[in-house]
Amino acid sequence: LEDVSLTWKSWSYQHFSFSEIQRGVDREDPDKDGLSNLIEFYLGLDPNRESSPFLASKREEGKRYFRIRRLANHPEIQVFWEVAEPTTAESAEDTPVKWNSITPAESKIVSSADEEGYLVEDLVFDDPEDTASRFRLRAERVD
Repeated sequence: LEDVSLTWKSWSYQHFSFSEIQRGVDREDPDKDGLSNLIEFYLGLDPNRESSPFLASKREEGKRYFRIRRLANHPEIQVFWEVAEPTTAESAEDTPVKWNSITPAESKIVSSADEEGYLVEDLVFDDPEDTASRFRLRAERVD
């Protein structure tokens, strides 16, 4: 895991060349692990090495549970938990995925600090029909 005190700018210069940064690296995914560089920064991961942000994931009694370990709050990054809309088997390959944000009204997020200065974040939300099968974290820079 990365240094918890880094800003987006200093983190970017540690991992990318000046020309890459000028081109824009926010949404890039050089290690092809499905996580944008903003998410890698938010989670304290190396953007050039494949990794998974989830420490745990389970479904129990009509609820979904996720646990991630991430950097302390960064006011320059806003993160959204999203779930893919269910698709029918016939349309799954031909239809673009529609992502919906999981709202605070639909979920509960509990954060606690660990001994290294990271936050362990637990997300719990209702999924009584077991329809939520694909999830992602999406990040935006706040300027």
